[in-house]
Amino acid sequence: MNFNCCCYLLLIFTALGCIFTSHPFVIWFLLVNILTLAMYGVDKMAARRAWRRVPESTLLLFGVVGGWGGAIAAQQ
Repeated sequence: MNFNCCCYLLLIFTALGCIFTSHPFVIWFLLVNILTLAMYGVDKMAARRAWRRVPESTLLLFGVVGGWGGAIAAQQ
């Protein structure tokens, strides 16, 4: 399984896990931002080492569903 599929599975597990918390939207945004930040970090590392990179559509999708703060932080 490649990294792209793992990221989508983590996003699904995050969504399912947030349903059962007392503050689902706060937990959702926190976890999605952390996941997006980690994905951007892995993508930057892959670019430096000439590995297979994370598709741009995946990075943008994670930014749209709530990880825009993590994406902005990772780009800096």
